[in-house]
Amino acid sequence: MRENPDKTNALRNALFSAILQGVYPPGCRLPSERDLAEQQSVSRITVRRAIEELVHSDVLCRKQGCGTFVSERCRANADAGKLVALLSSVDEAFALDFVRSFEREVVRSGRLLVLRLTDDDPESEEHAAIELAAAGVRNLVLWASGKDFREETFRRLRVLGVNLVLFDRVLPRGSYADYVGVDNADAVRSLFDRVPGIRRAVFLAHPSSRYDTDTLREGAFRLECSKRRIHGEVIPVDASSGVDSSLWADADAIFCVNDSLAEKILPFAGGKPLFGIDGLSRKFPTYVQPMAQMARRVVDLLERQQSLGERWKEQQIFMKGISRDKQQ
Repeated sequence: MRENPDKTNALRNALFSAILQGVYPPGCRLPSERDLAEQQSVSRITVRRAIEELVHSDVLCRKQGCGTFVSERCRANADAGKLVALLSSVDEAFALDFVRSFEREVVRSGRLLVLRLTDDDPESEEHAAIELAAAGVRNLVLWASGKDFREETFRRLRVLGVNLVLFDRVLPRGSYADYVGVDNADAVRSLFDRVPGIRRAVFLAHPSSRYDTDTLREGAFRLECSKRRIHGEVIPVDASSGVDSSLWADADAIFCVNDSLAEKILPFAGGKPLFGIDGLSRKFPTYVQPMAQMARRVVDLLERQQSLGERWKEQQIFMKGISRDKQQ
């Protein structure tokens, strides 16, 4: 009986998607060839060939006398090729700045960029990643959606041989991805250095922190206040529903979690020193993230993953920027 290539490809992709969606998690034993053939209404030759291709890609592994299992080795992929996919929103100026910088670095490295807009939505993000991986893309970079990030899916992607780097928002929980972000401790410390002698400071945060970076900046603020013996207070602010400037009436300085929030607070600052983080605005002093250098490090980490393969160990890189005065 001759094998049907179309049916083999369809079955291989169906099995791959089922693995990514957790139907067959890492370490799970697959149904027998006979059972899969009956379930999928294909011949056992088609099943055998589809499984062989997934074994060759290290997605599956055979254990003599036991059956076929989903791989559970966490490793980088040395044969990931030149395609690099970036999953990101471009609704914010910061994200668009990174996309532009990252594209330049990908081109510089001789690779090809695939951009998928995920609209800051975890479901779209997950769906795009599965689709790209099933299509053979083995290098993924994520500007992740936040606290609802579908981390388990991306952990499975790593096990299945996808190289991963997370940028800025979300730190990997465990050894499945590299990370590049700004040094938030240095950012807050540098901004504090601009207002010596203050006795009371406030840190304005979003009402519900979605991102690890928000939490890191808040923690850095508290630490600097403790070190400098300053009375510090963290105040959640929902600028979309109005601003109550009396909350910081007694403060000597106002620190905002990012430039976007600082832009909204500026008209209500009452002339007090106001600071942001990101480097997007010239209306107030801010900490400028080294976007070009950060994009370069992301590409470098992907190249490192490919060069190391199974010897890869995750890295978290926090890069220093510079504080900048407002435009005069």
